[in-house]
Amino acid sequence: MSYFNIPGLIAGVLLVALSATGAAASAAAKPAPADTPAEKPVVGPRAEMQRKYDDLIAKLQPNADDKEARDKLRDAYQQRATMYETAGELDKAEADFTAATNIEPVDASSYSDRGYFYIRSRRYGDALGDFVAGSRLEPNNSTFRYGAGRVMANMKNFNAAIEMYNEAIKLDPKDGRRYLSRAEALVWLGRLNEARPDYDRALASSLAREDRFFALLGRGYALLDIGEYADAVRDLDAALEMEPTHANALTWRGFAYERLGSTDAALRDYEQAVQRAPNNTWLRASVRRMRSVDQQFSAMPPEINRRSR
Repeated sequence: MSYFNIPGLIAGVLLVALSATGAAASAAAKPAPADTPAEKPVVGPRAEMQRKYDDLIAKLQPNADDKEARDKLRDAYQQRATMYETAGELDKAEADFTAATNIEPVDASSYSDRGYFYIRSRRYGDALGDFVAGSRLEPNNSTFRYGAGRVMANMKNFNAAIEMYNEAIKLDPKDGRRYLSRAEALVWLGRLNEARPDYDRALASSLAREDRFFALLGRGYALLDIGEYADAVRDLDAALEMEPTHANALTWRGFAYERLGSTDAALRDYEQAVQRAPNNTWLRASVRRMRSVDQQFSAMPPEINRRSR
């Protein structure tokens, strides 16, 4: 039986964590509160940063015919855009990302930077347009196919995402993030047997810490589906060393322990997970189920209670 068919589990906690890997494609920037004027003065480090970027841009603009000045100006726009985005001033952030793309000769990476900004802002059509524009400038750069895949994944069009990841992998077969993202798209489609080799490839590469965590989490989940519970525990152990309170990892490891007959370990994981997901009915039922099993074992005579040996 596929793990996807376990009643109630998906609705609670399963797939949310698996959508948040790779570049920051799933994090939406928060807009400024409606009652906060955009021109409201800022104080402290943010004000100092803004003055720094404002002064640098004003200094570089008159010298934009010089290549070094152009490159520094582009960087300054992108850094100020990031500052604005962090502050929730998305119109200003977009204006600066756009200013960076308008500096001639155009640097293709400017389209990638603005494309990911559009993904974070959930403007997927604009994001896709930027990745297409970047790919026209640098057709052999896998960044733009991968970015297009991230757009498709955020739009829940996972088949199209996989096609883009396939193209990105052909161009750059050594980047583990490409395999990780393709694995996640396969998981969303329920094709876990196909996802596992991609998780293997991703984990064999150099991954950032967050990406490695999600690769371990995802492979552990895939191993549950094919019944390799001991190996699933191994991966989920490693994931929980990185994020000890992650509800999904605790839930899935608890399920693996339950399938292995380790009732005490399963109960511990379920109890910790339900503290972080108290509204998950499947988890609450699992805690009750494990406690019931524990009571049944406790009632057995010592000579037939294996756990007493």
